[in-house]
Amino acid sequence: MESIKFLSTLNVMYVEDDQEISEKMKNIFDKIFNTTIVATNGEEGVNKFLECKNNDVQIDVIISDINMPKISGLDMIKKIKEIDNEVPFILTTAYSDQEYLLKAINYGVVHYSIKPINLKELIKHVEEVCEAKYKLKIIENKNNELLEYLHIIDQVAIVSRIDLNGNYVFINEIFCHVSGFTKNDLLGKHKDLIKHKDMPIEVYDELWSSLQDGQKWSGKLKNMSKDGNEYFTKTTVIPYYDMNTVQITEYVEISFPITVEEHEKREFRKKVIHNIQETKRQNFVARKMIDELQSKLEKYKHIDILEESIKTEREKTKQFKKQNQYYESLLSVVNIDKELKKVETVNDTQRIIGELSKAKHKNENYLKQVNEFKREINNRINLCDTLSNKVKQQANLIQDLREQVKNCPIDLDSFKSA
Repeated sequence: MESIKFLSTLNVMYVEDDQEISEKMKNIFDKIFNTTIVATNGEEGVNKFLECKNNDVQIDVIISDINMPKISGLDMIKKIKEIDNEVPFILTTAYSDQEYLLKAINYGVVHYSIKPINLKELIKHVEEVCEAKYKLKIIENKNNELLEYLHIIDQVAIVSRIDLNGNYVFINEIFCHVSGFTKNDLLGKHKDLIKHKDMPIEVYDELWSSLQDGQKWSGKLKNMSKDGNEYFTKTTVIPYYDMNTVQITEYVEISFPITVEEHEKREFRKKVIHNIQETKRQNFVARKMIDELQSKLEKYKHIDILEESIKTEREKTKQFKKQNQYYESLLSVVNIDKELKKVETVNDTQRIIGELSKAKHKNENYLKQVNEFKREINNRINLCDTLSNKVKQQANLIQDLREQVKNCPIDLDSFKSA
């Protein structure tokens, strides 16, 4: 299918003085080729070729008889070769004279068919000749395009050419500026002269293997400058073909410096590693803090018992207050009795004095008991206040611990699972 498609793009000139053969062949060629131009003699063939040339119609191959009126096939070839030396010829003849064959070879005829023509074989030769010419044209165009690109890239990139043995045959000024080497330092020297010791040998094995297979190679290279410093390049190496032999003659290397980018990547990797290590350290500290907070919370798990004790002490304090009120009421009664005794008669003075002495003694006892109760009450009040303060402090501490646990950046469950 590809062969038929390729043949359908070709323009063929067929020169034959036998009208019957010419018409039959044209009918066949019209079904195979894009265009078939027919001439009946050599002179007409030259004129029609010039006409096509002037109209920018490319003749891909000329199939011609040798013995024709006015101008023979060989003379026609000679004249057309003066106009376009690249066009291929295939000759057809009823004779196999050695003299004709030698002249045909000298004129660059690519194939010689003896009549009657084997059409299948002829078409095959047309395809081979035109395909080879087509491929040569592609190579030529690519080489010309490559040279144009090289001229442009030479102004902005590191450009060099390397022979098949890996030796430099050309380096541009930017190459010298970046590497620190002069042209005399590198021309005729192997590419390994600038290879950095850190570069894996497998990279260069792949590079040379690809080039020898006719494939381009692209990748990142770490090189060493003349003063021993490293520099990085993004490099592409392309095979360069000779137009005549269609063989690789040298390799073209185009590189762009990326040293700054590589150093930035290194610094970024260092920062990432540092951040990971710092995060692990913070996680370790946070986990330790959580463990300590949980340990402290464990100490206060009996806070309910302490609150119950405070409640009990408060009840006792209330009882002491009631007792104190009772003793104070008794003192007030004693004071009333004392006042009443003052109004009794003088005769009762001794008795009153005695009673007062007893009352005084009794009062002193009451006062003593009252003071003791007051001290006890005050002590219990102070104890209650102290316990209340401790409860508040512990409650605040517990709340702080809970807040710290809540605000900790590390998931406590993940540590438990870990």
